[in-house]
Amino acid sequence: AAGKPIVPPRSQPPHPLLRVLNPFQCTALFGAGAAGALFTPLGMIHPLIPMIGGFVPLFMLYSSSPQTHSIQYRYGTMGAFTFMSGMGAAPLMGAALATSPMNIPLAAGATSLIFVGFSAAALYSKQGSMLKMGGPLMGGTLGLGGLVLVGMFYPMPILYTIYPYAFVTLGSLWVAYDTQSIITRFQEGDSDHIQHAMDLFIDLKMIFMSVLRILGMND
Repeated sequence: AAGKPIVPPRSQPPHPLLRVLNPFQCTALFGAGAAGALFTPLGMIHPLIPMIGGFVPLFMLYSSSPQTHSIQYRYGTMGAFTFMSGMGAAPLMGAALATSPMNIPLAAGATSLIFVGFSAAALYSKQGSMLKMGGPLMGGTLGLGGLVLVGMFYPMPILYTIYPYAFVTLGSLWVAYDTQSIITRFQEGDSDHIQHAMDLFIDLKMIFMSVLRILGMND
């Protein structure tokens, strides 16, 4: 019912979402990837290579399941994607370190607040009420991503001013959607905490990178 938190049945073990442990473990690997690209010879690799190459382990993860692949395989693909994502984010992180180092913890703090706020909103909303947003969110994300790609070849200054705010909005709504989606799937018997953690990490990454860009634009 509306106003009551959505919780798993008492007969089931606590869901990993309630601890939000694995998504934040992913952020540690993301940071390690960025640090590796900034401070070690890994920085000689063009950031587009891990940024695009990271989709390979991501696809491998989403193509697997606890029934068909070992937990080591699945944790390995998750770790590879998050580390390579960090390497791809290194230029933005490096620019922040060079100009306004405090922007990184500020962006991390803002991302955490957004994550907690929208997760709480989803938990205390009517069960399943957020799930209808899935189609529009996917369409909006793909459409905005396509505009960004076009902007790489045909620069549109206004786009680069607007899109970080749009991605923060999309990422925040994805947190609410994924929170309810994960719990609904869990109640239906899907206890794949690795894929659930990856869903939330992708939301966190979208918000963090966009907030960092916004802070950089306002310096």
